[in-house]
Amino acid sequence: MKIVCPQCGELAEAQDVKMDGALLTWRCGACEKRVRQDVDSPSGAAESPAAKADQTATCPKCGAPRTERPDCPRCGLVFELWNPDAQVVPEALEDAWHQVEGSFGDEIRHQEFLSVARQVG
Repeated sequence: MKIVCPQCGELAEAQDVKMDGALLTWRCGACEKRVRQDVDSPSGAAESPAAKADQTATCPKCGAPRTERPDCPRCGLVFELWNPDAQVVPEALEDAWHQVEGSFGDEIRHQEFLSVARQVG
């Protein structure tokens, strides 16, 4: 299963995946850091209070760590032009995501979701 790592911002293979209630833990195949995610929270992250207070630390589009640049080095989003209220999730992408949620360990569903995401942009 591939996941965007909140530590390094890379789409990488999740290794040593474990589920304990609503807490998903895994190791990033790119940076090797351990990641904890609360699957019941909207953001998915099991964040510290300091991390919750600083939501600007990552790109709102792709989740990559933000730098001093005015745009995201990974996806190119210009931060000052981003309007969260104007974001609409295409129905096909939302449907594909619900399929992934229903069978989170199914690699084929993940690949189908990524395929739909690439198609709709």
